[in-house]
Amino acid sequence: SKLLVAYRTNRPEAKMTGEDELSVLPYFASLKEKVQQALYGKDGVDKSPKGSVDEPIRPLVDLLNRHPHFATLSSCSGRIALFDPNHNDDTPSPQDQISEINSVPEQPEGETDDPASMMDSRQQASGKGSGRWLLSCHHQIKTRDLVDSLDSCRNQNEDDSLLILKHETVLLHIAASNLHWGRQLLSLALQLGFRESGLVVSKHKITVAIRTTGLTLSVPLASHGAMRPPLPFLDGLVVDCNRRFLANQAKLDSLYQTITDTFFSSTPKMSANNDGMERRYKASFQIFPELNLWSHAAVVIPNDLMYSSSVNLNDKSETDLTVLVFGGHGTGPDILVEKDNDNLHMKQANKKSSRRSDQIYSIRRRGNIWDTYWMRQPHVLADSSDDEEMLLNMPVRRTSFPALQGHDACVIANNTAPAGIVVIFGGRAGPAKPSNDLLLYDPDRSLCFCPCDIRGMPPSPRWGHSITPLPQHSENKHVSSSSNTHTNNSDVVSPWAVVMGGRNGTHALSSIHVLSLVNASDTSLGSHLLWQELETPMDRPLYHHAAALVKDRIFVFGGQSNPSNLLESFQTNSSSSSAIAGYVEISADESDKHLTGYAWKTHGD
Repeated sequence: SKLLVAYRTNRPEAKMTGEDELSVLPYFASLKEKVQQALYGKDGVDKSPKGSVDEPIRPLVDLLNRHPHFATLSSCSGRIALFDPNHNDDTPSPQDQISEINSVPEQPEGETDDPASMMDSRQQASGKGSGRWLLSCHHQIKTRDLVDSLDSCRNQNEDDSLLILKHETVLLHIAASNLHWGRQLLSLALQLGFRESGLVVSKHKITVAIRTTGLTLSVPLASHGAMRPPLPFLDGLVVDCNRRFLANQAKLDSLYQTITDTFFSSTPKMSANNDGMERRYKASFQIFPELNLWSHAAVVIPNDLMYSSSVNLNDKSETDLTVLVFGGHGTGPDILVEKDNDNLHMKQANKKSSRRSDQIYSIRRRGNIWDTYWMRQPHVLADSSDDEEMLLNMPVRRTSFPALQGHDACVIANNTAPAGIVVIFGGRAGPAKPSNDLLLYDPDRSLCFCPCDIRGMPPSPRWGHSITPLPQHSENKHVSSSSNTHTNNSDVVSPWAVVMGGRNGTHALSSIHVLSLVNASDTSLGSHLLWQELETPMDRPLYHHAAALVKDRIFVFGGQSNPSNLLESFQTNSSSSSAIAGYVEISADESDKHLTGYAWKTHGD
């Protein structure tokens, strides 16, 4: 009975389907833009009577407006007030201008219902539009403040009409981009004890109202006569109002912290500048829909690659993105969206027991707003024929993605592949079934391939390794430290990626391998892939580590070294607990930027 969910449309028969729940409402982008302009724009106008947001709630309003799926419509931090409902002067006093509404953008055409009026009956209770505020404070008060307000009313009125001493709690109205995000925010508010919160769904807008009456207070008083309380009673009222005010602020702080922990994660880091001064960096993180998989492989592909091959794969700040997830172990997403002839169909997943996944999922960011669902990529079964086809001028066969966990993947940019090529290596199909299979995935066509011509000695079967893409140049000549009998001097070797570490069924590994694409000088011979192992391995075995390319170095972070010691990561004296284990340094000829070699270096060298 505490939860109000009202569906209001111009057509009674119109209801939201499952797909509508995940789709961003068309009007939301313009509504959010109006809110941003009103609150933060240079020429923005706050349309509330007060003309500004209450300072105690300003951090929460700013936090919500930073989120791409929320926009605040109105807010009040809570207040202690003395209200005269009998005042009929049409000229408002300065205190009459104080209001809980911080910003209400214009309604779209045909939208006549105001969620605030539906959800907030206290507009009438407080006499908005009539009466006057004798006292309105967004902070604790003293008994003298209340006495002075009562006396001021007594001097102006001869009758003993009743006044109302009120403590009002926090109130927020937030527009959500769709029903999914509205429900998430409402659920959070209800769990925190905002029991009178609700969700209003109209044709153009989804509004979450966050409120509670648990700390409200309304006491009739008079400025004089029999209803004028004695001073000790007023002292007690002030103490109780201040107690409720502090409890309300605690709930507001809890709401801010929980929204931060649930929808954001900010961790400031300190970094030394060249001049010795320290800079503070802040990273914000957004929670994706539940994937319910672990030990999977994921890559990020800028959507601009579909149209331009010159996009820098490492610059993801301003581009639309697609995240691809391969395999893993678990039950998979609860809600799936599948594409059929350019039409999207949402379905409830058939939940099964946890197992290794042979699925490929994707999620997109468009216009700085992430999808609220995972899309399952088409599952192409392996062709029973042995027909070969060409990919990047090398022979490949179509295959289906196997059920794997513990594998890794990276994206290789290539001028002939619009969205790049995803390289997937290793993993395991069972507790003691490590793999050293190499797969290629074409995101543009949603097809998985097995290369037919791979030369050199491949890495041994493993899982928990890393595979990191190397800088791509128009022409590279890889000079390995070991003898190379698989290429001619005139062949063009383009190093693709580096595989580092991992483990098998018994022990961790320290080897480092380079995967390259070799383009034969005679184009009629096509291309092939080449594995080469570095003579210098890592200084210790590592698995379940992380690796990242920074300019001409691949840095390796964390990881474990002893498969028989599951608590190794938590032991402070463990060598694998260091933040940076070491790095692979990529040598290059400065005259033409051709890669000339690789070397492993321990952190600190």
